[in-house]
Amino acid sequence: DIDEFAQYAMWWVGLGVLSSVGLGSGMHSGILFLFPHIFRVVSASKHCPSMQFDSYCDVWWQNCPMVCTGKDDAAHPDEASFLAVFSRVIVPAFLWGAGTAMGEIPPYAVSRAAALAGKDLEELDEAKGDDVLSRMKAWMIDFVEKYGFWGVLVMSAWPNAAFDLVGICCGQLNVSFWTFFIATLIGKAVIKVSGQAVFFVFWFRNPHMVIQMAVKVVDYLPDFVPITAEQVEGKLNDALDQVSHGKAKEGEEESLLKKGGEILVLSVIGYFVYSCICEFAQQRQKTFDDARIEHFEKTGKKDAPPSKAKTE
Repeated sequence: DIDEFAQYAMWWVGLGVLSSVGLGSGMHSGILFLFPHIFRVVSASKHCPSMQFDSYCDVWWQNCPMVCTGKDDAAHPDEASFLAVFSRVIVPAFLWGAGTAMGEIPPYAVSRAAALAGKDLEELDEAKGDDVLSRMKAWMIDFVEKYGFWGVLVMSAWPNAAFDLVGICCGQLNVSFWTFFIATLIGKAVIKVSGQAVFFVFWFRNPHMVIQMAVKVVDYLPDFVPITAEQVEGKLNDALDQVSHGKAKEGEEESLLKKGGEILVLSVIGYFVYSCICEFAQQRQKTFDDARIEHFEKTGKKDAPPSKAKTE
Protein backbone atom coordinates (compact mmCIF):
# COMPACT_ATOMS: atom_id res chain seq x y z
CA ASP A 1 0.00 0.00 0.00
CA ILE A 2 1.42 3.34 -1.10
CA ASP A 3 0.06 5.30 1.86
CA GLU A 4 1.49 2.85 4.40
CA PHE A 5 4.90 2.85 2.73
CA ALA A 6 4.85 6.66 2.58
CA GLN A 7 4.22 6.79 6.34
CA TYR A 8 6.92 4.16 6.89
CA ALA A 9 9.47 6.06 4.80
CA MET A 10 8.52 9.40 6.34
CA TRP A 11 9.06 8.00 9.84
CA TRP A 12 12.56 6.66 9.26
CA VAL A 13 13.71 9.50 7.02
CA GLY A 14 12.38 12.02 9.53
CA LEU A 15 14.21 10.32 12.39
CA GLY A 16 17.39 10.43 10.32
CA VAL A 17 16.96 14.16 9.69
CA LEU A 18 16.43 14.81 13.40
CA SER A 19 19.57 12.79 14.16
CA SER A 20 21.94 15.02 12.17
CA VAL A 21 20.21 18.40 11.89
CA GLY A 22 21.02 21.29 14.21
CA LEU A 23 24.82 21.61 14.13
CA GLY A 24 25.54 18.83 16.61
CA SER A 25 22.37 19.26 18.68
CA GLY A 26 20.31 16.56 16.94
CA MET A 27 18.60 13.76 18.83
CA HIS A 28 20.14 10.27 19.03
CA SER A 29 17.35 8.66 17.01
CA GLY A 30 19.54 5.69 16.14
CA ILE A 31 19.87 4.70 19.80
CA LEU A 32 16.26 5.58 20.59
CA PHE A 33 14.54 4.01 17.58
CA LEU A 34 16.62 2.31 14.85
CA PHE A 35 18.79 0.03 16.99
CA PRO A 36 15.84 -1.07 19.19
CA HIS A 37 13.97 -1.84 15.96
CA ILE A 38 16.86 -4.03 14.79
CA PHE A 39 16.84 -5.78 18.17
CA ARG A 40 13.12 -6.50 17.90
CA VAL A 41 13.49 -7.89 14.38
CA VAL A 42 16.35 -10.15 15.51
CA SER A 43 14.32 -11.32 18.51
CA ALA A 44 11.29 -12.03 16.32
CA SER A 45 13.45 -13.97 13.85
CA LYS A 46 14.49 -16.35 16.64
CA HIS A 47 10.85 -17.30 17.21
CA CYS A 48 9.91 -17.16 13.53
CA PRO A 49 12.71 -18.57 11.33
CA SER A 50 10.54 -18.17 8.22
CA MET A 51 10.63 -14.38 8.77
CA GLN A 52 6.87 -14.27 8.14
CA PHE A 53 6.06 -11.49 10.57
CA ASP A 54 5.21 -7.83 10.13
CA SER A 55 8.04 -5.47 11.10
CA TYR A 56 6.79 -2.54 9.04
CA CYS A 57 4.25 -1.59 11.70
CA ASP A 58 7.05 -0.53 14.07
CA VAL A 59 6.61 3.17 13.28
CA TRP A 60 4.99 6.26 14.79
CA TRP A 61 5.06 4.78 18.31
CA GLN A 62 2.57 2.07 17.30
CA ASN A 63 2.34 -1.25 19.11
CA CYS A 64 4.00 -3.79 16.80
CA PRO A 65 4.14 -7.28 18.36
CA MET A 66 5.82 -8.90 15.30
CA VAL A 67 3.87 -12.12 15.72
CA CYS A 68 4.78 -14.98 13.40
CA THR A 69 2.09 -15.65 10.78
CA GLY A 70 3.88 -18.50 8.97
CA LYS A 71 2.42 -21.99 9.03
CA ASP A 72 5.41 -23.79 7.58
CA ASP A 73 8.06 -22.96 10.20
CA ALA A 74 8.72 -26.69 10.61
CA ALA A 75 10.24 -26.72 7.13
CA HIS A 76 12.68 -23.96 8.08
CA PRO A 77 15.87 -24.23 10.13
CA ASP A 78 15.87 -23.51 13.86
CA GLU A 79 17.18 -20.01 13.23
CA ALA A 80 16.76 -17.53 10.40
CA SER A 81 19.87 -16.88 8.35
CA PHE A 82 21.97 -13.80 8.91
CA LEU A 83 21.22 -12.60 5.36
CA ALA A 84 17.45 -12.94 5.89
CA VAL A 85 17.55 -10.80 9.03
CA PHE A 86 19.93 -8.28 7.48
CA SER A 87 17.72 -7.88 4.40
CA ARG A 88 14.76 -7.11 6.68
CA VAL A 89 16.52 -4.33 8.64
CA ILE A 90 18.53 -2.75 5.84
CA VAL A 91 15.46 -0.94 4.40
CA PRO A 92 14.71 1.16 7.52
CA ALA A 93 18.45 1.58 8.06
CA PHE A 94 18.87 2.96 4.53
CA LEU A 95 15.91 5.33 4.94
CA TRP A 96 17.30 6.51 8.28
CA GLY A 97 20.72 7.01 6.71
CA ALA A 98 19.19 9.00 3.85
CA GLY A 99 17.53 11.20 6.44
CA THR A 100 20.86 11.83 8.18
CA ALA A 101 22.29 12.89 4.81
CA MET A 102 19.40 15.34 4.33
CA GLY A 103 20.00 16.71 7.81
CA GLU A 104 23.48 17.80 6.73
CA ILE A 105 22.07 20.18 4.11
CA PRO A 106 21.37 23.18 6.44
CA PRO A 107 25.02 23.67 7.55
CA TYR A 108 26.10 23.45 3.91
CA ALA A 109 23.39 25.86 2.74
CA VAL A 110 24.05 28.39 5.49
CA SER A 111 27.80 28.24 4.89
CA ARG A 112 27.42 28.69 1.14
CA ALA A 113 25.07 31.63 1.62
CA ALA A 114 27.62 33.17 4.00
CA ALA A 115 30.42 32.57 1.49
CA LEU A 116 28.44 34.27 -1.29
CA ALA A 117 27.92 37.19 1.09
CA GLY A 118 31.66 37.35 1.82
CA LYS A 119 31.31 36.19 5.43
CA ASP A 120 33.36 33.57 7.31
CA LEU A 121 31.73 31.31 9.88
CA GLU A 122 32.92 30.98 13.48
CA GLU A 123 32.91 27.16 13.22
CA LEU A 124 35.83 27.30 10.75
CA ASP A 125 37.75 29.75 12.96
CA GLU A 126 37.47 27.28 15.86
CA ALA A 127 39.48 24.77 13.81
CA LYS A 128 42.53 27.06 13.92
CA GLY A 129 43.44 26.34 17.54
CA ASP A 130 46.44 24.40 18.86
CA ASP A 131 44.59 21.73 20.84
CA VAL A 132 44.19 18.17 19.57
CA LEU A 133 40.51 18.54 18.65
CA SER A 134 41.14 21.71 16.64
CA ARG A 135 44.01 20.03 14.79
CA MET A 136 41.79 17.07 13.92
CA LYS A 137 39.13 19.44 12.61
CA ALA A 138 41.72 21.34 10.57
CA TRP A 139 43.02 18.06 9.12
CA MET A 140 39.49 17.02 8.17
CA ILE A 141 38.83 20.35 6.44
CA ASP A 142 42.11 20.13 4.52
CA PHE A 143 41.31 16.54 3.53
CA VAL A 144 37.91 17.50 2.13
CA GLU A 145 39.35 20.54 0.36
CA LYS A 146 42.04 18.37 -1.29
CA TYR A 147 39.95 15.37 -2.37
CA GLY A 148 36.54 16.94 -2.96
CA PHE A 149 33.83 14.33 -3.65
CA TRP A 150 35.92 11.43 -2.37
CA GLY A 151 36.89 13.37 0.72
CA VAL A 152 33.24 14.01 1.59
CA LEU A 153 32.46 10.33 0.92
CA VAL A 154 35.20 9.11 3.26
CA MET A 155 34.24 11.52 6.04
CA SER A 156 30.56 10.54 5.86
CA ALA A 157 31.14 6.77 5.76
CA TRP A 158 31.63 6.40 9.52
CA PRO A 159 29.98 7.85 12.67
CA ASN A 160 31.65 11.25 12.41
CA ALA A 161 30.30 13.59 15.10
CA ALA A 162 32.12 16.55 13.52
CA PHE A 163 30.69 16.07 10.01
CA ASP A 164 28.91 19.43 10.26
CA LEU A 165 32.32 20.98 9.60
CA VAL A 166 32.51 19.09 6.30
CA GLY A 167 29.25 20.66 5.15
CA ILE A 168 30.40 24.09 6.33
CA CYS A 169 33.73 23.63 4.54
CA CYS A 170 32.03 22.56 1.30
CA GLY A 171 29.75 25.58 1.50
CA GLN A 172 32.68 27.95 2.02
CA LEU A 173 34.51 26.37 -0.94
CA ASN A 174 31.42 26.66 -3.16
CA VAL A 175 31.30 22.92 -3.78
CA SER A 176 28.22 22.13 -5.88
CA PHE A 177 25.18 20.92 -3.99
CA TRP A 178 24.88 17.62 -5.85
CA THR A 179 28.56 16.80 -5.36
CA PHE A 180 28.19 17.32 -1.62
CA PHE A 181 24.80 15.63 -1.23
CA ILE A 182 25.46 12.55 -3.39
CA ALA A 183 28.77 11.87 -1.64
CA THR A 184 27.09 12.31 1.75
CA LEU A 185 24.15 10.10 0.74
CA ILE A 186 26.39 7.26 -0.42
CA GLY A 187 28.59 7.51 2.64
CA LYS A 188 25.81 7.71 5.24
CA ALA A 189 22.90 5.78 3.66
CA VAL A 190 24.89 2.99 1.99
CA ILE A 191 28.31 2.47 3.56
CA LYS A 192 27.84 3.59 7.17
CA VAL A 193 24.40 2.14 7.85
CA SER A 194 25.33 -1.15 6.16
CA GLY A 195 28.22 -1.53 8.58
CA GLN A 196 26.03 -0.57 11.52
CA ALA A 197 23.31 -3.02 10.47
CA VAL A 198 25.86 -5.85 10.12
CA PHE A 199 27.35 -5.08 13.53
CA PHE A 200 24.06 -4.84 15.43
CA VAL A 201 22.49 -7.87 13.76
CA PHE A 202 25.56 -9.94 14.60
CA TRP A 203 25.67 -8.59 18.16
CA PHE A 204 21.98 -9.16 18.86
CA ARG A 205 22.15 -12.66 17.39
CA ASN A 206 25.28 -13.54 19.35
CA PRO A 207 25.37 -11.29 22.45
CA HIS A 208 27.47 -13.62 24.61
CA MET A 209 30.01 -14.22 21.85
CA VAL A 210 30.50 -10.48 21.27
CA ILE A 211 30.92 -9.82 24.99
CA GLN A 212 33.47 -12.63 25.32
CA MET A 213 35.41 -11.32 22.34
CA ALA A 214 35.48 -7.82 23.84
CA VAL A 215 36.62 -9.21 27.22
CA LYS A 216 39.46 -11.13 25.56
CA VAL A 217 40.60 -8.00 23.73
CA VAL A 218 40.69 -6.06 27.00
CA ASP A 219 42.72 -8.84 28.65
CA TYR A 220 45.48 -8.28 26.08
CA LEU A 221 45.69 -4.54 26.79
CA PRO A 222 48.64 -3.23 28.86
CA ASP A 223 48.14 -2.77 32.58
CA PHE A 224 48.34 1.03 32.39
CA VAL A 225 45.11 1.17 30.34
CA PRO A 226 42.41 2.30 32.84
CA ILE A 227 39.78 -0.28 31.88
CA THR A 228 39.00 -3.78 33.07
CA ALA A 229 37.24 -6.75 31.55
CA GLU A 230 34.49 -6.50 34.17
CA GLN A 231 33.82 -2.89 33.21
CA VAL A 232 33.57 -3.75 29.51
CA GLU A 233 31.27 -6.68 30.20
CA GLY A 234 29.04 -4.52 32.40
CA LYS A 235 28.90 -1.69 29.86
CA LEU A 236 27.97 -4.05 27.02
CA ASN A 237 25.29 -5.75 29.08
CA ASP A 238 23.86 -2.38 30.10
CA ALA A 239 23.91 -1.18 26.49
CA LEU A 240 22.14 -4.33 25.31
CA ASP A 241 19.52 -3.96 28.03
CA GLN A 242 19.00 -0.29 27.17
CA VAL A 243 18.56 -1.02 23.46
CA SER A 244 16.20 -3.94 24.10
CA HIS A 245 13.95 -1.77 26.30
CA GLY A 246 13.99 1.32 24.12
CA LYS A 247 10.20 1.14 23.84
CA ALA A 248 7.43 0.05 26.14
CA LYS A 249 6.42 -3.59 25.97
CA GLU A 250 2.95 -4.72 25.04
CA GLY A 251 0.46 -4.02 27.82
CA GLU A 252 2.76 -1.64 29.69
CA GLU A 253 2.30 2.07 30.13
CA GLU A 254 4.31 4.45 28.03
CA SER A 255 7.88 4.63 29.27
CA LEU A 256 9.59 7.84 30.25
CA LEU A 257 12.02 7.23 27.37
CA LYS A 258 9.15 7.24 24.89
CA LYS A 259 7.58 10.38 26.33
CA GLY A 260 10.96 12.07 26.46
CA GLY A 261 11.55 11.13 22.83
CA GLU A 262 8.32 12.79 21.77
CA ILE A 263 9.21 15.98 23.65
CA LEU A 264 12.74 15.90 22.25
CA VAL A 265 11.50 15.56 18.68
CA LEU A 266 9.30 18.63 19.05
CA SER A 267 12.10 20.54 20.80
CA VAL A 268 14.65 19.80 18.07
CA ILE A 269 12.21 20.81 15.33
CA GLY A 270 11.45 24.05 17.19
CA TYR A 271 15.13 24.81 17.70
CA PHE A 272 15.89 24.15 14.03
CA VAL A 273 13.11 26.49 12.87
CA TYR A 274 14.31 29.15 15.34
CA SER A 275 17.95 28.86 14.18
CA CYS A 276 16.91 29.15 10.52
CA ILE A 277 14.86 32.28 11.24
CA CYS A 278 17.76 33.83 13.14
CA GLU A 279 20.23 33.05 10.35
CA PHE A 280 17.99 34.51 7.65
CA ALA A 281 17.35 37.58 9.81
CA GLN A 282 21.09 38.10 10.29
CA GLN A 283 21.72 37.80 6.55
CA ARG A 284 18.90 40.29 5.85
CA GLN A 285 20.28 42.72 8.42
CA LYS A 286 23.78 42.42 6.95
CA THR A 287 22.44 43.22 3.49
CA PHE A 288 20.65 46.27 4.89
CA ASP A 289 23.75 47.42 6.80
CA ASP A 290 25.96 47.05 3.72
CA ALA A 291 23.51 49.13 1.71
CA ARG A 292 23.54 51.87 4.38
CA ILE A 293 27.36 51.92 4.45
CA GLU A 294 27.52 52.14 0.66
CA HIS A 295 24.92 54.93 0.68
CA PHE A 296 26.88 56.84 3.34
CA GLU A 297 30.15 56.53 1.41
CA LYS A 298 28.52 57.88 -1.75
CA THR A 299 26.36 60.65 -0.29
CA GLY A 300 27.76 61.32 3.17
CA LYS A 301 24.24 61.03 4.59
CA LYS A 302 23.34 58.71 7.45
CA ASP A 303 19.71 58.38 6.44
CA ALA A 304 18.48 55.06 5.10
CA PRO A 305 19.07 54.54 1.38
CA PRO A 306 16.01 54.60 -0.86
CA SER A 307 14.48 51.18 -1.46
CA LYS A 308 14.82 49.49 -4.78
CA ALA A 309 11.11 49.88 -5.46
CA LYS A 310 11.30 53.68 -5.00
CA THR A 311 14.37 54.11 -7.22
CA GLU A 312 12.64 52.25 -10.02
